[in-house]
Amino acid sequence: MTEKEHAAQGAVTFGQPQVNALLLHLALNRQFGRPAQTQAGPVRGERKRAMLQFTVSTDPDHEQSLRPLLEAHNSYERMRARRYFFVHVLALVSVFVWLGACWPWLLPTEARVLIAEFQGAVLFIIIVTGAEEWKWYRRLVRFVAKRPGTELH
Repeated sequence: MTEKEHAAQGAVTFGQPQVNALLLHLALNRQFGRPAQTQAGPVRGERKRAMLQFTVSTDPDHEQSLRPLLEAHNSYERMRARRYFFVHVLALVSVFVWLGACWPWLLPTEARVLIAEFQGAVLFIIIVTGAEEWKWYRRLVRFVAKRPGTELH
């Protein structure tokens, strides 16, 4: 069958640049893990999810500029997921802090001190992860600005 016959039947054909971009995307997902799951919507004052849209050209220079863009996007999504995870851990630890404050007889003093220290450590991890997330977001925006035909949604 010719390419025109495939297109008439609704088949999608891929050129070499599209195949290279798809293979690069799959390799990055395997290397760095899958990005975080989507949410219902952004919370007030919070950045929206960074969805990439880019065009693929036959120019090899454009193909090379795609790798840092995808790495920055993937790292940003991983940092965002990591920060969300630790925010939930902090909420869970805060329940035990609240229980110790309301009913001091429920938890021994040593356990309350350990929980408070753990809460501080988790808060520190959230701050560091938030800074890393911001760094990767700024890098992602810079790569999107450098590469023509690329947008963040």
